[in-house]
Amino acid sequence: MIRSRSVSLLLACSLGLLSFSLAALPPQKKLPVLDRMIASVNNEAITESELNRQTELLLVRLRQTETPLPSLPVLHKQLLEKMILEKCQLQVAAGEGITIDEKALNQAVTEIASRDNLSIAEMRQFLEEQGISFTQFRETIKTELLLSKIQQKEIGQSITISKAEVDHFLASPAGQDQSGTEYHLSHILIALPEEPSSTEVQKTEASADALAKELKHGADFAKIAIAKSAGQQALEGGDLGWRTTAAIPSAFAKIAPTLRVGEVYGPLRNDGGYHIIKLLAKRSPTQKQQNSTQARNKAMDTLYQRKFDELVVTWLRHLRSEAEIKIYLNET
Repeated sequence: MIRSRSVSLLLACSLGLLSFSLAALPPQKKLPVLDRMIASVNNEAITESELNRQTELLLVRLRQTETPLPSLPVLHKQLLEKMILEKCQLQVAAGEGITIDEKALNQAVTEIASRDNLSIAEMRQFLEEQGISFTQFRETIKTELLLSKIQQKEIGQSITISKAEVDHFLASPAGQDQSGTEYHLSHILIALPEEPSSTEVQKTEASADALAKELKHGADFAKIAIAKSAGQQALEGGDLGWRTTAAIPSAFAKIAPTLRVGEVYGPLRNDGGYHIIKLLAKRSPTQKQQNSTQARNKAMDTLYQRKFDELVVTWLRHLRSEAEIKIYLNET
């Protein structure tokens, strides 16, 4: 039996790789493997067995973090949307000849195990106890590496940060905040179509308003994020992790630091849709004051990440709108 330790796993997400712990958990019941086609993207099938494998991985993590679970049909709907977006990106990668070689894959798997001083054999044993094959796990890591590589090529390489942008950021409240205070945030996105009609905007706004009201009256934020958010962290319960003021997404960078712990705010609209956030916690400074060169370098990194995050959302929305997508999954 693997001793109780945590291992970070690179798992599904198109704006960054998920992390979760491999602690000593009870084995989960394995879902039946079926091969019915449940969707297609540009005539390339997504099967029910693929969805079931993704569900197994997700359930391990959600049960481990004791996140309240929505119904299985709701999970399937969110996972299928994620798989559709992944398929769109992987098709772009294939068209451009982008691959991940065995050396890079082996290195990534080794790094995951070594973060908590586990051997590959110990990690393999844990996965098998959860009903997840090591081969399946490696394929998941390979997919995430491919997604990261194509996003970097299509988006990251085109991003530029000017001196004027850095100067403006450093003069802003976020840039001048050298306190190092960090905020633990959760986020829900109710997305708008790429070119929404006035009717679609009104309908989306009404949905976001109703959802925000429900959350402000005590509904479980993580459970609703999993069920309804279109954000990249939806399947992590909307958890954005710990962020300094400068690293908070621009859509709500000014609002988040003003919230009380436990407070829900929103909806806030930008081009992507309507955002609802919750401040889970905040903590005291952990960083030392930086010199001017360090501050400028950090400002460039922050601005780059903000642009990257925003452009990924736009790019994914465009890929989806251009793809021929058919969905056959019908669950109640």
